[in-house]
Amino acid sequence: MVIGGSNSLEPRKPHSGDLHTWDLVADEDAIRRLRRPLLLIGMGTGSSFGKRIRPYQPRARAEIRALFAQSYAHAVRDQTTVEQLARIGVETTCTGCPVTFLTDRPITRVTRPAPLLVSLPPSRILKRFLGPSFMRLAMNYVRWLRDLGIATVVTLHERCDVEPAQSLVPQGVEVFHTDDLDKLIARF
Repeated sequence: MVIGGSNSLEPRKPHSGDLHTWDLVADEDAIRRLRRPLLLIGMGTGSSFGKRIRPYQPRARAEIRALFAQSYAHAVRDQTTVEQLARIGVETTCTGCPVTFLTDRPITRVTRPAPLLVSLPPSRILKRFLGPSFMRLAMNYVRWLRDLGIATVVTLHERCDVEPAQSLVPQGVEVFHTDDLDKLIARF
């Protein structure tokens, strides 16, 4: 059994009557009864850029500890998640986002120079605390790469980000988005 997902470890604000205060709906006893091999990959505590990560409620802490104890292997997507889990007694490592490893095709050597891919976060972060500053710095970085003559492609994850990216990305830099998973993987 494989469990993963960017925000699957995100703590939620508890509301009256809520049983689950994190993204994965789990039951500690059911987790302990699992007999299939369990692998946890690419999980994260959230991507609400610039926001504080809430502490886990007691039930969520117990479920997450049980989930990681039951797994035969685990790694998370970012260092912030490693640190958040350490606060509740779960030790894990960061291997980054596994999106580029969705295929069993071997990586092949490119005989011609390939562009540098810069993957932008969703444009919705522009509405968050540090979003505008982050995007300004990211576009300065892309502009700097372009000015150095480094072939650069800005990749997007969501179709709704194409229009904002076209107004933000410096002239002469390709913007790439596709809903076709094979094309996305091939690009990476």
